[in-house]
Amino acid sequence: MTMDPDPNKVVTPMVAGTLNLLNAAAKQSTVKRFVLTSSCTAAASQKQGVGLTIDADSWNDEVVREAWAPPPYGEERGFVVYSASKTEVEREAWNWHKEHKPHFVLNTVLPSMNTGKSLDPASQGHPSTSFLIQALFEGKLDIVRAASQYFYVDVQDDARLHVAALIHPAVEGERIFAYARPFTWRGVQRVIQQLYPSRPCPGDIEEAELDKSEVVRAPRAEALLREMGRSGWTSLEETVRMNTEDLV
Repeated sequence: MTMDPDPNKVVTPMVAGTLNLLNAAAKQSTVKRFVLTSSCTAAASQKQGVGLTIDADSWNDEVVREAWAPPPYGEERGFVVYSASKTEVEREAWNWHKEHKPHFVLNTVLPSMNTGKSLDPASQGHPSTSFLIQALFEGKLDIVRAASQYFYVDVQDDARLHVAALIHPAVEGERIFAYARPFTWRGVQRVIQQLYPSRPCPGDIEEAELDKSEVVRAPRAEALLREMGRSGWTSLEETVRMNTEDLV
Protein backbone atom coordinates (compact mmCIF):
# COMPACT_ATOMS: atom_id res chain seq x y z
CA MET A 1 0.00 0.00 0.00
CA THR A 2 1.36 3.40 -0.97
CA MET A 3 0.07 6.93 -0.67
CA ASP A 4 2.27 8.31 -3.44
CA PRO A 5 0.16 11.03 -5.10
CA ASP A 6 1.54 10.42 -8.60
CA PRO A 7 -0.82 8.05 -10.48
CA ASN A 8 1.93 7.17 -12.94
CA LYS A 9 3.89 5.62 -10.06
CA VAL A 10 0.92 3.81 -8.51
CA VAL A 11 -1.98 3.09 -10.87
CA THR A 12 0.05 2.16 -13.94
CA PRO A 13 2.42 -0.35 -12.27
CA MET A 14 -0.36 -1.84 -10.12
CA VAL A 15 -2.49 -2.56 -13.19
CA ALA A 16 0.51 -3.95 -15.09
CA GLY A 17 1.51 -6.16 -12.16
CA THR A 18 -1.97 -7.59 -11.79
CA LEU A 19 -2.24 -8.37 -15.49
CA ASN A 20 1.16 -10.09 -15.32
CA LEU A 21 -0.12 -12.28 -12.49
CA LEU A 22 -3.26 -13.16 -14.43
CA ASN A 23 -1.24 -14.05 -17.52
CA ALA A 24 1.08 -16.19 -15.43
CA ALA A 25 -1.88 -17.97 -13.82
CA ALA A 26 -3.36 -18.67 -17.25
CA LYS A 27 -0.24 -20.67 -18.14
CA GLN A 28 -0.65 -22.99 -15.16
CA SER A 29 -3.32 -25.66 -15.56
CA THR A 30 -3.30 -26.33 -11.81
CA VAL A 31 -4.62 -22.85 -10.99
CA LYS A 32 -8.34 -23.21 -10.36
CA ARG A 33 -9.18 -19.80 -8.88
CA PHE A 34 -7.72 -16.32 -8.75
CA VAL A 35 -8.87 -14.14 -5.84
CA LEU A 36 -8.10 -10.43 -5.96
CA THR A 37 -8.30 -8.22 -2.89
CA SER A 38 -9.92 -5.02 -4.09
CA SER A 39 -11.41 -2.32 -1.85
CA CYS A 40 -14.67 -0.57 -1.11
CA THR A 41 -13.03 2.45 -2.74
CA ALA A 42 -13.15 0.61 -6.07
CA ALA A 43 -16.95 0.79 -5.98
CA ALA A 44 -17.56 4.28 -4.58
CA SER A 45 -16.23 7.03 -2.39
CA GLN A 46 -18.15 8.06 0.68
CA LYS A 47 -20.23 11.21 0.24
CA GLN A 48 -21.13 12.69 3.60
CA GLY A 49 -24.89 12.88 4.01
CA VAL A 50 -25.58 11.21 0.66
CA GLY A 51 -26.90 7.67 0.50
CA LEU A 52 -25.51 5.81 -2.50
CA THR A 53 -26.72 2.58 -4.04
CA ILE A 54 -23.70 0.32 -4.47
CA ASP A 55 -24.07 -2.84 -6.53
CA ALA A 56 -22.03 -5.24 -8.64
CA ASP A 57 -21.86 -2.69 -11.46
CA SER A 58 -20.60 0.19 -9.31
CA TRP A 59 -17.21 1.64 -10.18
CA ASN A 60 -15.49 4.67 -8.70
CA ASP A 61 -14.99 6.59 -11.94
CA GLU A 62 -14.98 9.89 -10.08
CA VAL A 63 -11.84 9.05 -8.13
CA VAL A 64 -10.09 7.87 -11.30
CA ARG A 65 -10.74 11.24 -12.92
CA GLU A 66 -9.45 13.03 -9.83
CA ALA A 67 -6.33 10.88 -9.68
CA TRP A 68 -5.43 11.58 -13.31
CA ALA A 69 -6.04 15.32 -13.12
CA PRO A 70 -2.99 17.33 -14.24
CA PRO A 71 -0.13 17.88 -11.75
CA PRO A 72 1.08 19.11 -9.34
CA TYR A 73 0.66 15.90 -7.37
CA GLY A 74 0.26 17.18 -3.83
CA GLU A 75 0.17 14.94 -0.77
CA GLU A 76 -3.58 15.49 -0.46
CA ARG A 77 -4.02 13.38 -3.61
CA GLY A 78 -2.43 10.30 -2.04
CA PHE A 79 -5.62 8.51 -0.95
CA VAL A 80 -7.36 9.49 -4.19
CA VAL A 81 -4.59 7.81 -6.18
CA TYR A 82 -4.68 4.75 -3.93
CA SER A 83 -8.45 4.50 -4.49
CA ALA A 84 -8.03 4.93 -8.22
CA SER A 85 -5.46 2.13 -8.27
CA LYS A 86 -7.93 -0.21 -6.56
CA THR A 87 -10.63 0.78 -9.05
CA GLU A 88 -8.52 0.35 -12.15
CA VAL A 89 -6.79 -2.83 -10.99
CA GLU A 90 -10.05 -4.60 -10.30
CA ARG A 91 -11.79 -3.36 -13.43
CA GLU A 92 -8.87 -4.34 -15.66
CA ALA A 93 -8.78 -7.78 -14.03
CA TRP A 94 -12.42 -8.33 -14.92
CA ASN A 95 -11.84 -7.00 -18.45
CA TRP A 96 -8.89 -9.36 -18.87
CA HIS A 97 -10.93 -12.33 -17.65
CA LYS A 98 -13.78 -11.51 -20.02
CA GLU A 99 -11.43 -11.16 -22.98
CA HIS A 100 -9.16 -14.16 -22.36
CA LYS A 101 -11.70 -16.58 -20.88
CA PRO A 102 -9.10 -18.55 -18.90
CA HIS A 103 -9.66 -21.96 -17.33
CA PHE A 104 -9.81 -20.49 -13.81
CA VAL A 105 -12.49 -18.65 -11.86
CA LEU A 106 -11.95 -15.00 -10.93
CA ASN A 107 -13.48 -13.60 -7.75
CA THR A 108 -12.79 -10.30 -6.04
CA VAL A 109 -13.32 -9.14 -2.46
CA LEU A 110 -14.07 -5.49 -1.69
CA PRO A 111 -13.40 -4.88 2.02
CA SER A 112 -14.55 -1.79 3.85
CA MET A 113 -12.54 -0.51 6.86
CA ASN A 114 -10.86 -3.49 8.52
CA THR A 115 -11.10 -3.64 12.30
CA GLY A 116 -10.56 -6.28 14.93
CA LYS A 117 -7.86 -8.50 16.36
CA SER A 118 -4.21 -7.96 15.46
CA LEU A 119 -2.50 -11.04 14.07
CA ASP A 120 0.60 -10.39 16.20
CA PRO A 121 0.21 -7.50 18.66
CA ALA A 122 3.79 -7.73 19.92
CA SER A 123 5.48 -7.59 16.51
CA GLN A 124 2.83 -6.05 14.29
CA GLY A 125 0.84 -3.81 16.59
CA HIS A 126 -2.23 -2.38 14.89
CA PRO A 127 -1.33 -1.48 11.31
CA SER A 128 -3.53 0.14 8.72
CA THR A 129 -7.11 0.99 9.68
CA SER A 130 -7.19 -0.90 12.98
CA PHE A 131 -4.79 1.77 14.23
CA LEU A 132 -7.66 4.26 14.11
CA ILE A 133 -9.51 2.38 16.85
CA GLN A 134 -6.27 2.24 18.82
CA ALA A 135 -5.95 6.01 18.39
CA LEU A 136 -9.48 6.52 19.67
CA PHE A 137 -8.77 4.17 22.58
CA GLU A 138 -5.72 6.27 23.44
CA GLY A 139 -7.67 9.53 23.20
CA LYS A 140 -5.98 10.81 20.03
CA LEU A 141 -9.15 12.40 18.76
CA ASP A 142 -7.55 14.61 16.11
CA ILE A 143 -6.23 11.56 14.26
CA VAL A 144 -9.68 9.99 14.23
CA ARG A 145 -11.47 13.19 13.20
CA ALA A 146 -9.52 13.18 9.94
CA ALA A 147 -10.70 9.65 9.05
CA SER A 148 -13.86 8.60 7.24
CA GLN A 149 -16.93 7.27 9.01
CA TYR A 150 -18.24 4.75 6.50
CA PHE A 151 -18.56 0.96 6.85
CA TYR A 152 -16.45 -1.47 8.86
CA VAL A 153 -15.75 -5.18 8.51
CA ASP A 154 -14.04 -7.37 11.08
CA VAL A 155 -10.73 -8.57 9.70
CA GLN A 156 -11.59 -12.22 10.41
CA ASP A 157 -14.87 -11.90 8.49
CA ASP A 158 -12.85 -10.37 5.67
CA ALA A 159 -10.49 -13.35 5.76
CA ARG A 160 -13.40 -15.82 5.75
CA LEU A 161 -14.84 -14.16 2.66
CA HIS A 162 -11.49 -14.53 0.93
CA VAL A 163 -11.62 -18.24 1.76
CA ALA A 164 -15.15 -18.42 0.33
CA ALA A 165 -13.92 -16.71 -2.83
CA LEU A 166 -11.17 -19.30 -3.09
CA ILE A 167 -13.02 -22.57 -2.40
CA HIS A 168 -16.82 -22.12 -2.19
CA PRO A 169 -18.22 -24.02 -5.18
CA ALA A 170 -21.13 -21.60 -5.68
CA VAL A 171 -18.96 -18.47 -5.71
CA GLU A 172 -17.86 -17.94 -9.28
CA GLY A 173 -17.29 -14.66 -11.07
CA GLU A 174 -18.39 -12.57 -8.09
CA ARG A 175 -17.52 -9.26 -6.52
CA ILE A 176 -17.91 -9.96 -2.79
CA PHE A 177 -18.80 -6.81 -0.87
CA ALA A 178 -17.32 -7.06 2.63
CA TYR A 179 -19.33 -4.21 4.15
CA ALA A 180 -20.64 -5.21 7.58
CA ARG A 181 -22.39 -2.13 8.93
CA PRO A 182 -22.00 1.65 8.82
CA PHE A 183 -20.37 3.18 11.88
CA THR A 184 -19.48 6.52 13.43
CA TRP A 185 -16.47 7.34 15.58
CA ARG A 186 -18.78 8.43 18.37
CA GLY A 187 -20.41 5.01 18.17
CA VAL A 188 -17.01 3.33 18.43
CA GLN A 189 -16.11 5.58 21.36
CA ARG A 190 -19.31 4.59 23.17
CA VAL A 191 -18.35 0.94 22.80
CA ILE A 192 -14.89 1.66 24.24
CA GLN A 193 -16.46 3.55 27.15
CA GLN A 194 -18.80 0.63 27.86
CA LEU A 195 -15.98 -1.92 27.66
CA TYR A 196 -13.60 0.10 29.85
CA PRO A 197 -15.73 2.32 32.12
CA SER A 198 -12.83 3.15 34.45
CA ARG A 199 -10.54 4.30 31.65
CA PRO A 200 -10.07 8.10 31.48
CA CYS A 201 -11.65 9.71 28.44
CA PRO A 202 -10.35 13.02 27.05
CA GLY A 203 -13.84 14.02 25.92
CA ASP A 204 -16.52 12.86 23.55
CA ILE A 205 -15.83 12.98 19.85
CA GLU A 206 -18.52 14.71 17.81
CA GLU A 207 -21.72 12.93 16.82
CA ALA A 208 -22.27 12.13 13.15
CA GLU A 209 -24.92 10.51 11.00
CA LEU A 210 -24.52 6.91 9.93
CA ASP A 211 -23.81 6.51 6.24
CA LYS A 212 -27.08 5.89 4.41
CA SER A 213 -25.69 3.95 1.46
CA GLU A 214 -27.33 0.71 0.39
CA VAL A 215 -24.81 -2.00 -0.45
CA VAL A 216 -26.97 -4.31 -2.52
CA ARG A 217 -24.64 -7.32 -2.41
CA ALA A 218 -23.65 -7.10 1.27
CA PRO A 219 -26.39 -9.59 2.29
CA ARG A 220 -24.85 -12.10 -0.12
CA ALA A 221 -21.51 -11.76 1.71
CA GLU A 222 -23.22 -12.18 5.07
CA ALA A 223 -24.99 -15.29 3.78
CA LEU A 224 -21.61 -16.76 2.85
CA LEU A 225 -20.43 -16.18 6.41
CA ARG A 226 -23.48 -18.04 7.70
CA GLU A 227 -22.74 -20.94 5.36
CA MET A 228 -19.28 -21.03 6.93
CA GLY A 229 -20.75 -21.49 10.41
CA ARG A 230 -20.92 -17.89 11.57
CA SER A 231 -24.04 -16.11 12.81
CA GLY A 232 -23.46 -13.28 10.34
CA TRP A 233 -21.29 -10.19 10.51
CA THR A 234 -19.17 -9.68 13.62
CA SER A 235 -20.81 -6.87 15.58
CA LEU A 236 -19.21 -3.48 16.10
CA GLU A 237 -19.03 -4.21 19.82
CA GLU A 238 -17.17 -7.47 19.30
CA THR A 239 -14.73 -6.15 16.71
CA VAL A 240 -13.89 -3.13 18.89
CA ARG A 241 -13.34 -5.44 21.86
CA MET A 242 -10.93 -7.58 19.86
CA ASN A 243 -9.24 -4.47 18.46
CA THR A 244 -8.51 -3.13 21.95
CA GLU A 245 -8.08 -6.14 24.24
CA ASP A 246 -4.29 -6.21 23.80
CA LEU A 247 -4.04 -2.47 24.55
CA VAL A 248 -5.33 -2.65 28.11
